[in-house]
Amino acid sequence: MIAKKPILSMLLAATLALPQLSLAASHREAPITALDHKADITDIYAFVSYDDASKVTFILNVDPLLEPGNGPNYFPFDDKILYAIHVDNNNDALDHVVFEVRFQTEIRLPNVFTGFVGAGAGINAPANSPAPVAPGTPVIPPAITALDGPGSQGLSLRQHYTITMVKNGVRTELTSPSGSTLFAVPSNVGPRTMPNYPALASQG
Repeated sequence: MIAKKPILSMLLAATLALPQLSLAASHREAPITALDHKADITDIYAFVSYDDASKVTFILNVDPLLEPGNGPNYFPFDDKILYAIHVDNNNDALDHVVFEVRFQTEIRLPNVFTGFVGAGAGINAPANSPAPVAPGTPVIPPAITALDGPGSQGLSLRQHYTITMVKNGVRTELTSPSGSTLFAVPSNVGPRTMPNYPALASQG
């Protein structure tokens, strides 16, 4: 038994020295989010903005475990939920600035069952198209290349949002530098429908 102690000690030391396997969480952190997954805030990040050191970038992740199999109707933000980021500037556990985000959804193609549709320059009904769709009738809009205006026709489900900053009891609605509507960037559904997703996302 005495001879085995050094061996056991060596095995234990070797085991502790091995890199430990890290696994993702196997469950939601709060049971109620299984019923209201659109309110499930999984992560929040805050860091100095890469392009302007005088500003801070906030990232709020909502609705976990999304994957391609969730298509073709991906999970949008919920119009009935107020998403809020509370900022404490001096570690006194009090809100000094609150950013409130609300979304509004519009269904632009009510006869289309998917949230996003489009291909190339658009597809028309073929010459042998049966009634009531006449040959040459546009049936699929062009590929999605914009969030608004030309190139956005395929956004059947489109969301825009407002951001309100609450500071010292004063509410201020924030806008884009151009004053244009803030549109939510849709999920990337693939190059056939969204041929240049980075360019599309940069518009949001």
